[in-house]
Formats: sequence, structure tokens, C-alpha cells
Amino acid sequence: MNFGAGAHYCLGTSLAKVAVEECVRAALAARPALHLGQDPAGIPWRRVLGRSPERLLIGVDES
Repeated sequence: MNFGAGAHYCLGTSLAKVAVEECVRAALAARPALHLGQDPAGIPWRRVLGRSPERLLIGVDES
């Protein structure tokens, strides 16, 4: 997500980031078979207009 910069920085940035983090936690808690499919240190990041992962691998346990 991009929240702008400088004078145009979004005042709701902190709230939005917390909301997204909690949504992801809830989704993963509801579906324990889902997990991060790669080492967090190996996630490639894009830095154009903010910071976001180029791709994020999600694994699913077959149990």
C-alpha cells in the first residue's frame, strides 16, 4: 500500500497498517493450513511508490 509522502502523507496510515496486519492474522488463524511459503528474509521487495513485495509465496499443508 502507498500512503504518500511529505505534505501529502496519509493521516490514516498507522490505522490502515494495523487493520491489514490484524486481517492477515485472523485469516491465518482461521486457516491453520496456510503458512508463509518462503523464508521472510528471501522476499523480494519493490520500492516504487512505497514498499511492497514483488511476490509472496503462501503454502498450504495437505492434512
